[in-house]
Amino acid sequence: MKKLLTFLDRFFNRTYVRNIGEEEIPRCVEMAVQSLNESGIHISPDAPKRLREHFSQISVTEYSTALVAYSGKKITGMVCCGMVEPDLWDGRRTAMVWFLYVEPGSRHHPGVALALLRGCFARICAWGAERVRIAVNEEHARLMDKYERRMEFRREASYRAYSLDIQE
Repeated sequence: MKKLLTFLDRFFNRTYVRNIGEEEIPRCVEMAVQSLNESGIHISPDAPKRLREHFSQISVTEYSTALVAYSGKKITGMVCCGMVEPDLWDGRRTAMVWFLYVEPGSRHHPGVALALLRGCFARICAWGAERVRIAVNEEHARLMDKYERRMEFRREASYRAYSLDIQE
C-alpha cells in the first residue's frame, strides 16, 4: 500500500515553479549551502548571510530571477538566471543560468530540473536574449552529456559552460 501511495503522490503532485518569495529564502539558502558542500567548495561562515541577501536582491531585479520548484507542498529545487550583456565575445544578448539545484531525494524525478529550466527559458526569451549559457562544474559530467544530447546545448571550449542559441 505504501508503494502505491508513493506512486500516486508522485503521479498527481506535479512539479510547479514560481518566483522565489521571502518565505522561501531560508530554505533556498540551505539548499545552496548543501550544493556547495556537495561540490567540495569551502564556504566562509558568512556565506549564508550573503546568500540570503543575494536571493532577496535577485527576486526584485528586472533582468534576473530566482525560481523554486515545488512537488506537492515541498520545495524540491531552485535555479537562478539573469541577463549578462553584452556578451564579451560577440556582443549578443546572453542570459546565464546558474545554481540549478535539485534536492537529493528528488533527483530521480527528471521533471524537477526540467520545470526549473522551462521557467528560466520562458523568462529569458521574454527578456530578448539571443543565447543562453548554463554553467556546470566538472563534477556533474553526466549532466553535461544530457545538456548536449537532449537539449541541444553545445560545450564551449573556453569556459566550463554550455550555450544554446535561441531560435525565433
